[in-house]
Amino acid sequence: MAATKIEKQEKKIEEQEEKIKIQKTKMKIMREQMKALQQHTKTQFITLITAAFGFVAALFWRDAIQAFLEQVFGFSAGKEEIWYYQLFVAVIITIIAAVVIYLFSKFSQENK
Repeated sequence: MAATKIEKQEKKIEEQEEKIKIQKTKMKIMREQMKALQQHTKTQFITLITAAFGFVAALFWRDAIQAFLEQVFGFSAGKEEIWYYQLFVAVIITIIAAVVIYLFSKFSQENK
């Protein structure tokens, strides 16, 4: 009778050890999934920032080209000659956007 109690306790211990192994495996999988989610989130964040800078640069270029065409074809309705200023701002914004996009892409590559 004492042997059967010991066998039952040993069986319980084995079952609990098996449950612990399963839980450890699940935890490992969860950690891997969490790491993948973090990497995906960083990638999406960098993509969004890059797109935003590109959009801002495009808006400045649109204004500069529009002002230039108004000046060249005489469409200006009382506007001052500011196309050269808008062109200068568009170039500066484009350079800043390119540098920021480059830095974010480097940051993204370093974290992989």
